[in-house]
Amino acid sequence: MLIFIKITAIISLIVVISCLLVPLILLCLRVSKPKPAATKLAAYQLYLLVPMHNEAPIAGQTLARFLKQNPADAQYQYAIHWVIIEDGSEDTTPDQLLSYDKHHPNVTVIYRHLDAGNGKGSALNAGLEYVYKKVAPVDLEQTVIGVLDADAYIAQADLNQIINIFAADATLSMLQTGIGIYNLNHWLSLLQDFEFQIGNTLLQNMRGHLGNVAGSGNGQFFRLSALPRHFVWGATLLEDFEISTKLLLRGLKTAYAYDIKVYQEATITWQTFLRQRARWAQGGLQCLQKFYQAIKTNSHLSVLAKVEMLLFMLTPIICIVAAVLGVIVFGTQLYYWIGLHGSFSWFLLLLLLLMFGENLLLSSFYQRLTHHSWWHILWLTFTLPIYGLFAPIISVVALYRFLQHKNKWDKTTHGLF
Repeated sequence: MLIFIKITAIISLIVVISCLLVPLILLCLRVSKPKPAATKLAAYQLYLLVPMHNEAPIAGQTLARFLKQNPADAQYQYAIHWVIIEDGSEDTTPDQLLSYDKHHPNVTVIYRHLDAGNGKGSALNAGLEYVYKKVAPVDLEQTVIGVLDADAYIAQADLNQIINIFAADATLSMLQTGIGIYNLNHWLSLLQDFEFQIGNTLLQNMRGHLGNVAGSGNGQFFRLSALPRHFVWGATLLEDFEISTKLLLRGLKTAYAYDIKVYQEATITWQTFLRQRARWAQGGLQCLQKFYQAIKTNSHLSVLAKVEMLLFMLTPIICIVAAVLGVIVFGTQLYYWIGLHGSFSWFLLLLLLLMFGENLLLSSFYQRLTHHSWWHILWLTFTLPIYGLFAPIISVVALYRFLQHKNKWDKTTHGLF
């Protein structure tokens, strides 16, 4: 019994210290951001694909927010086109989009009826087909495709910067922006903002060093010439990671621009949060099933990039295993020190202090990025473990749905705040 206690204690200490050191290493190994072109090229066109399905609370608001901006650079005012894919909505979304379609020359609405409402991938394929019909073959290299969700907001100055990044690097096929939350009036939304701005940034930072930056929700931008014309996006529930994996398997370059932000609405009810995250986790398992062999044998990806991609797709299983082992180790330590010896465990206190230190470190870095009050940061530090407890629940749901082939697209409900 004592030997088992010592072994689990050593393993626990190694795991906790590793979790503390990895973020520190990633913070030091920053990837330089893509450099914009020295001169802006007005020949570039940007098409923003925005699928909408039952988005009545925010459809008009999303377009109005962008169109009322004063262009930061007049030469791009009409080079940015919004392509809204109205994906068979059953509410008043089509009615709200009608006036924008009629009165704004750089807004086009595609109304889908056949095969509508079956997921984001098929809607994006319809939007891409439209763009291919509009763009001449000689202009494919100078046409950029953006993918935004219906709740997205991005400043026009950032869109201009994206165009210039593609103009500066002719080898770049995909650019992923950073993600932020704009409805920060709820504890759950603050934690999601932390997750995107810290967790996602550190992950993409590591991928930048490994050469496998992945699509990650809102704010993916592609050079049109890198995308095949038909059926680019597949039917998995993680279509952003799926499309970037397809590009990486072809040896194409992807990059991450942490200083360009697309802001989106956070889910503020536990039901919508758990449903959204379970869908993402299940999509990762679908991508694992779809790309495992191709990734394993690919000659363009490094060994470390392959390991990272496979571990990312295995996240639900890893979370479940880690949760079970954590309960066993923590329960055993409690039983040995308190149940058998009736004494306080300084070792468990050390582990808790190390985990608290990691949360405080990451929360402090978040404060530097967002300039939130220190009261918010302390609240974040103490409540992050509660947020983390939902990971095993999400993973179990995702694994169950995957094994039962429950692949229906449960879209995120917007406009609740």
